[in-house]
Amino acid sequence: MNDTVLILGIDPGTTLGCAILDTDGNLVKLFSSKQFGISSLISVVADSGKPLIIASDKKRTPSLIKNISSAFGARIIAPPQDLTIKEKNSLTTGFNPKNDHERDALAAALFGYKKIRPLLKKITLFVKENKKEDIKDRLIEIVVKKQISIKKAAKLLEPSEKKIKIEKEIIQPKQRNPNLIYTRLRTALKDISLLRRYNQRLKNKIKKLKEKNKALLNKTRILVSDTKLTKMLEFKEKRILFLDQELKKKDREIKIKEEEIAKLNKFLSKLNENFVAKKLINLSWAEFKLKHNLLNIQESDILLVHDPNQYSNKVVEKLKDKIKFIIVNKDLNSKLSLPFVFIPAKNLRIEENKYFALVNKDDFNKEKGRINLLFEIIESYKKKRRS
Repeated sequence: MNDTVLILGIDPGTTLGCAILDTDGNLVKLFSSKQFGISSLISVVADSGKPLIIASDKKRTPSLIKNISSAFGARIIAPPQDLTIKEKNSLTTGFNPKNDHERDALAAALFGYKKIRPLLKKITLFVKENKKEDIKDRLIEIVVKKQISIKKAAKLLEPSEKKIKIEKEIIQPKQRNPNLIYTRLRTALKDISLLRRYNQRLKNKIKKLKEKNKALLNKTRILVSDTKLTKMLEFKEKRILFLDQELKKKDREIKIKEEEIAKLNKFLSKLNENFVAKKLINLSWAEFKLKHNLLNIQESDILLVHDPNQYSNKVVEKLKDKIKFIIVNKDLNSKLSLPFVFIPAKNLRIEENKYFALVNKDDFNKEKGRINLLFEIIESYKKKRRS
């Protein structure tokens, strides 16, 4: 995914409208399409960057916008009342949407931008005054999504010595390995650091609230009849309970990230004795388009394809000069003729994660040798028949 921070406006329906703005309010992309599914929309948006907010022109947020927001972890902004046609036309003056769907999506995006524009200006001024331009996009993301102060967010992004040491030991190994695995590991480490800092602030806040609550309880022994004080105590108790729950939630998130790092480290430790294969469900255009940028398929890569019988000629054309060997879970239909060497996965020792697989080198070379020998026998037989 491109890391550029974006503002997204969506008009759901049979014909979907979508508008993408950058954090300066510039139009990045505006389009509409019939029968445009959520996976296709996510793919198109991800190519442009990372949505910060998803905006709607409706007071009640449609389910599609909720789903897209959940997929990207973006904040939803909606007007207090449905935007009128007059308001939409006023917002989109100077632009040229092709239809009402694009106009509505653009109006929603511009409405969302206007809502956060004062905050964006404050962040721009802050990073300029403090010479922190390098963290501007990440700072915008945290301040807008988490709705915390700019100074607190900036502190959360300050690198710690422990984090730098871990990155040197784990993220920058001596051996050359797939960049995507290390990118995911680096992201997980950043998230853990952020969560730990946030948790510590929650713990400090809880401690202060408990101290205040204790002082208030002492006062109630003298002022039992004071209804206002009693209500204040009840509010403090509820606040403490909420923060405790929030702390437990963040602790669970840290545990999940740590488990992910452990799995990635285990996966990386086995790279020397294995070949890395990049995984596709099939060879269809939709699957290839979804994962091509993510996997960065290059010449001489090995692919692990679950079902090679589902394929697109367009994908075959793109891969035929890059890929020679494809490991398959399902046998290729004998009637099909594709320009690759297919190796059955059942003959290999393979360990998989979501996007990659480790293939035992000895098993792979053995299968490759067997196939090469078979080709030589066939070619020899053909020559004898011709002579």
